[in-house]
Amino acid sequence: QAIVELAPAVCVPHMFCLPGMTTYRAIFDALHIPLVGNDAGTMALSTNKAQSRAVVAAAGVRVPEAELLRKGDRPQMSPPFVLKPCNEDNSRGITLVRKEED
Repeated sequence: QAIVELAPAVCVPHMFCLPGMTTYRAIFDALHIPLVGNDAGTMALSTNKAQSRAVVAAAGVRVPEAELLRKGDRPQMSPPFVLKPCNEDNSRGITLVRKEED
């Protein structure tokens, strides 16, 4: 109620954690307060690289070769390749695999 009473013209979100990218954006959407940037649904999709890749590929955009690995899986691709966590952002957890031993 307090946010509605302030009658903001727009929300500029600066929270880049998962709740900030999804939940808080959804709250402002539910309050009919315009948001700068993408809506909660788009941001939720963007937090999962495998889902994002599938949507983009289904739209006809060429995407690079990729594998979805689970804990304990070993990649089948031949190096070099970039290994990225499926649901991290801001370049966290990225590894450049140059050879099999990496």
